[in-house]
This record gives sequence, structure tokens and C-alpha cells, in this order.
Amino acid sequence: MVNCGVITRSMLLVAALLLALTSLQAAAASNFPAKCSACAWIAEVLRKRMDAEVPRNHLDLRHRLDAQGNRYGKVIDYKISELRSIELLDDLCDDLKKDYDYNSTSGAWESTSGKPASGDGLDRKENQRLLDNYCGMLMEEHEDALSAALRSGKLTASNAADVLCRQTAAVCSEEGLQAHAAVGTGGPSVPVSSASEVLNAELESAAKPEL
Repeated sequence: MVNCGVITRSMLLVAALLLALTSLQAAAASNFPAKCSACAWIAEVLRKRMDAEVPRNHLDLRHRLDAQGNRYGKVIDYKISELRSIELLDDLCDDLKKDYDYNSTSGAWESTSGKPASGDGLDRKENQRLLDNYCGMLMEEHEDALSAALRSGKLTASNAADVLCRQTAAVCSEEGLQAHAAVGTGGPSVPVSSASEVLNAELESAAKPEL
């Protein structure tokens, strides 16, 4: 016979663990260093996906027949379809994993594509993990808004960074995006060795009681 009390306690424990994990992820995202440059690179991945699109036929959803045997239903332009938004946004962060690292001198995230590995490999691996987590949080929080912007035509390849990072996620100013576009890095110098050190320092600072 099933013990309902044991099941209830197990479910409560799982719920508590999930809540704790979500809280930790939210805290990490809120203290993530150089959000603007990180977001701009995420938008760059989206831009590349959009630039790589090929023309697609309209989606024919006329799968039913009326009394006269005629097909009826909707024909939807692929560009404004939910299918397109899913294909563009799904697993977006997977394309981001190995090509970007945090530069402690510039205080920004930079592309490492085509560049030799430098610095501590463990730091770089940790930085990539932090960036992947931040990207996941960003997509989860704003996926509906981005999907709507794609379907309405508001989000295009040419304005991906502005729509994602300034208008939607609100982690960039116009000046920040311009700086990123100009040099690929932006922001003040941060005298630390890795993004994880910035994150840990900010979390410790936030935990200190105010005097």
C-alpha cells in the first residue's frame, strides 16, 4: 500500500530543492559581470542564425475538408510563424559555449574564435559555464517576448542586439551597444582574473549587512 505521507514529504523536498536552485540561479544572474557585452554576443549568435535563414514556403495548415471536399484552414507566412521563432531560439545557447571568454582587463566578454587559448584553462572553462548559465536564464525569462517580436517583424537580424539587450532584457544602453559594436569590448577595466571572481565578490558584497 502506498504511504501518502512519504510521497507528500518527498514532493515537498523536491519542490524545496527546485526553489533553492531557482533562487541561486536568479542570484547568480543578477550579479553576473558585464551583462551588456554578454547579451550582445548572445544577440550576435541570434543574428547569425537569422542571416543563415533560407527562403521557406508558407505553412499550409489547410488539413480539413468541408462538406464539398474543399480543404480549409490557414496559410501562414513562415516569417511570422511560431515554428520560425522556435527554430531560431531553440538551443541558442549551445552555439555560444566555446567561442567567448571574459576579459578581466577590459571587463567585458570577448570572442575567442580563431584566437589561441590564453590564460588559465580552468578559468576559461568556468567563465564559459557562467556565460552558458546566463544565456539560459536570459532566454527563459524573455523567450515569449522575443518570440512575439520575431512574429511581428519587430526583431530582425539588423537590430537583434538592440531588441534583445536594450528593449527587452534592459541590460544595455545605446552607448553600451555602440561601444560593443565598435570594439567588441566595452566597460571599465576590472582588476580580477576571471568572471567567477567578479561574481563571487559581488555576491559577498550583497550579503554583507548595511552599517
